[in-house]
Amino acid sequence: MGNTLYLIRHGDTEGTLKDLFYGSTDLPLAEQGVQQIKTLCDKGAYPEADGAKLYTSGMLRTEQTFEHIFGDRDHEIISDLREVGVGIFEMKTMEEVLQTVSGSSSSGALLE
Repeated sequence: MGNTLYLIRHGDTEGTLKDLFYGSTDLPLAEQGVQQIKTLCDKGAYPEADGAKLYTSGMLRTEQTFEHIFGDRDHEIISDLREVGVGIFEMKTMEEVLQTVSGSSSSGALLE
């Protein structure tokens, strides 16, 4: 018998709602994100956890999402699953990113 892997996306955060680039910033779920998860739970969208191995990245938004779906079940945190940062663009809008790019004299300045 084969194994099945389910990947569950966390609910909306302030970064999602404001269209920010974010990865490594440890944002909590926004109220809208909590409501999204509750609605999907009510619709039976998530798999049963009985007998499953459960993992999160340990980021606040993933821990909150996990708790809303699976309660206080044991799970393993794998920090290598954490989202990567986007450097100087972290927590910036597209408009701010474009201003940063157009304001730099060379692409090398973006990597500093």
